[in-house]
Amino acid sequence: MVSNFPPKLRSAPVSNTERQRQFRERNPGYYGRLHRRSNQRGVVFAAAKQAALAAGLVESVAISVACEVALNQTDLLLAIAQAKRPLMLPAPAELLLIPGINAIPTRQQMQAAREQVAVSRES
Repeated sequence: MVSNFPPKLRSAPVSNTERQRQFRERNPGYYGRLHRRSNQRGVVFAAAKQAALAAGLVESVAISVACEVALNQTDLLLAIAQAKRPLMLPAPAELLLIPGINAIPTRQQMQAAREQVAVSRES
């Protein structure tokens, strides 16, 4: 089968500087848009962090809320509400008693047993 595309013509080697200049000519305003987007995220992050701190969140939680808003474009009030949501923990845990595991003495029990043996040997 014959290809419809013309064969690639190899061009002369070009320096990196020249390649960047050609890219800028082909894509005017690319770097401006790129930097504007990056700077905008920083401004949104700072504003969201201040709003979260004003809502009464701890700084570490405020930073996570600000990241959520700036990077994932989440609604600020929703992110703050999720951060303030109380943990829905189950009822207090019951002491788990497993005969094989609970038979293994703790370090304090071992030390108490050694002291008793030492006292009984001295007497």
